[in-house]
This record gives sequence, structure tokens and C-alpha cells, in this order.
Amino acid sequence: MPLLFNPYVLLGLLVGALALAGGGYFKGISDEKARCTVRMDQQQNESIKLRQAEAQVAASMAAQLETANAKASALARARRTVVERVVDRPVYKSICLDADGLSIANSALTGQAPDPTEPASAVPKPHPP
Repeated sequence: MPLLFNPYVLLGLLVGALALAGGGYFKGISDEKARCTVRMDQQQNESIKLRQAEAQVAASMAAQLETANAKASALARARRTVVERVVDRPVYKSICLDADGLSIANSALTGQAPDPTEPASAVPKPHPP
């Protein structure tokens, strides 16, 4: 009887083949888990970097907005001061805007600050009622 047809040899070869196949299978699973962990770590790092970049962009945009709001507030305060000075005139009983009021309105439309140091023109005499 040849050695190859011995049932114990065949059983040994079968067990060995199954052990090799099982070992390869479990080694493949282990390697793939390691690769998956590495990819997940890389994606998390990229995600963190993207979030940090977005946070920096948001912070710079917030700073720009605050600067624009402060500038607009300063313009509004300057405009309010000049308007209060002009509105006290009695000329507004008969007409809506005089030259100073018109220049203030135009500067407000263009977004420029009115010049408070600019001398006001002479107040016209009120019209008789």
C-alpha cells in the first residue's frame, strides 16, 4: 500500500491544508483590520484639519464683520450728530431738506461719513405762516 493512500497521511494533509487556509484567512482579516484602522485615522486627521481650516475662515469672517459693524456704527454716530445739528433749524417747517440736509442724505446713501467740521450754511429766515 502506498504511503499516499494511507488514511492517516490523507487526514494529516487535509488538516494541514485546512490549517494553512484558516491561518491565511485570519491573517487576511487581521491585515485588513489594520489597514482599515490606518485609513480611519487618516480620514479623522483630514477631518480635523478641515474643521480647523473652516474655523479659521469663520473667525476671520467674524472679525471682518465686526470691523464693518464698528465702521457702520461710527458712521451712524457721526451722521446722527450732524443730523441733530441740522434738524434744530426752523427751516424744516416749510421745506423738507435744505442744502445741508441734502448733503447728509447723499452721504448716507453713498456710505460716507458726513464731515462734521464742515461749516453749516446760513439758516434762511423762516417764511411767514
